[in-house]
Amino acid sequence: MSLLNKILAAAAALVVCVSMANRAEAQDQTRFVLKLSDDLIFKLRDVGSLASNVEAGFRNRISLIDVQFGNAEAGRAESVDVDLEVTNGTANVIMDERLIARVKKGPIRIVVPPAKRAFTRVSLVYARGEGEDAPNRPAEPILNSSGQPIDLYYIRLKDSKSMAGGIDGFDRFEIETKFGNVSVPMDQVAGVKFHIDGKDSAVVVMDNGDTVTGVPTIPAVMLKTDWGQADIEPEFMNALTTTANARFVQENTDFGLRWQLQAGDAFAPGR
Repeated sequence: MSLLNKILAAAAALVVCVSMANRAEAQDQTRFVLKLSDDLIFKLRDVGSLASNVEAGFRNRISLIDVQFGNAEAGRAESVDVDLEVTNGTANVIMDERLIARVKKGPIRIVVPPAKRAFTRVSLVYARGEGEDAPNRPAEPILNSSGQPIDLYYIRLKDSKSMAGGIDGFDRFEIETKFGNVSVPMDQVAGVKFHIDGKDSAVVVMDNGDTVTGVPTIPAVMLKTDWGQADIEPEFMNALTTTANARFVQENTDFGLRWQLQAGDAFAPGR
């Protein structure tokens, strides 16, 4: 399952109220209206994505997507030039703080080109600006050498800087444990915390909550970003996660002090 699909599936419980309000109006059956509130904007920033399904009768017919705040009149929406990314049946509208501020002032409208109308849900995806805590989600899909989208990863470096991008060809995480070599499929990894002790050990947290601790034996990670490729050696990485807002924290457990992966209400791997 791709990172985007994980976020969308996890966010479903948070956007029920949005989905309930999203109905193409009778006089204009090609318009899809997303109604935001202060609470939903907070969740968008925290989770990173909010999604709303398109009813079966309106699929392939949506020509306008309106985003409004509160009870604003969507019929007076201002058209904005926003790139609409359609992948895996989801139309993704990239929202940054500038666009959120515009929505609060008045409804905005995104025109959907005919070639991009084959989607079954609409998602607002939050892009953080410079200086904000989590790394930016790339504005465009990261593609492999075959032109296919690849999963996104979020890497925090030892100097506290953050980067986000796709890792092509990085299918397994290799780690040397006291029981021997372990190879964990990356599609089962929720996050990795590096340098947890003087031996440069790491703890790997998987989607089902299992953990594996040992010394990584992986080569440099080739992270594909908007601006090019960055080769990052494991010695410079602090953490790697599959969700933008995930955090590693130490907590007391029945087995002593342990590293735990927290990801807010959106997706809580390792819990």
